Amino acid sequence: EGLDDVLRSNPDLSLIALTTIEFCYNHIRHLLRYLKERTGALIAVGGIWPTTAPEHVFVHLPEVDFLARGDGEEIIVPLAAAASAIREGEDAEAVILDVFGDREGVLARWKDGTASFRIDMKNQIPDLDMTKYSFRRFCEDDVKSGISMSTSRGGIHNCRFCAIGDRSVWRGMSVERVEEIFSDYERRLLDIFGSDGRIPKTAREIIVWDDDFF
Repeated sequence: EGLDDVLRSNPDLSLIALTTIEFCYNHIRHLLRYLKERTGALIAVGGIWPTTAPEHVFVHLPEVDFLARGDGEEIIVPLAAAASAIREGEDAEAVILDVFGDREGVLARWKDGTASFRIDMKNQIPDLDMTKYSFRRFCEDDVKSGISMSTSRGGIHNCRFCAIGDRSVWRGMSVERVEEIFSDYERRLLDIFGSDGRIPKTAREIIVWDDDFF
């Protein structure tokens, strides 16, 4: 019901972006069909699954319009631009070829065809300190049990069983950037609860999902 409310109140929505993992395949298929029936927005997927098996994902998720490998911070901008132009009535093929012609790590689909833009490559931001963390939209329900976050990507080992796309290629934020993010979160807690003494202890619990945080 909540999703339906969002879709009804945003009839001009141009892009929906989803992070996907193969474990949730059946749920993803159901969600994609549900979205396609209720909105004209284009759909983009990314995450570990599309990064490790892009062609398979594109074939088995026919509702997907765009697939991006690797980091999403920068590629999301041209994805949104392309989706917006197509929704406004511009020719899909022309838009896709123009927007992604010099890009890499992208698959695109339109009514009459598909295009691969250096799908052997992955999008990768050079410095994780560039990653934006914003707590502006967080409310009490979002923080009352604490938060979880990642301050690195990849892994320090090369385990064959691991699904991480960047095995043995570890990238981490600087200590200064991590401290800045924690401080921003503390300030948001003060905005939400009004004073230091009213912040629940659980709201200050931060789970860091990293291969080697230290």
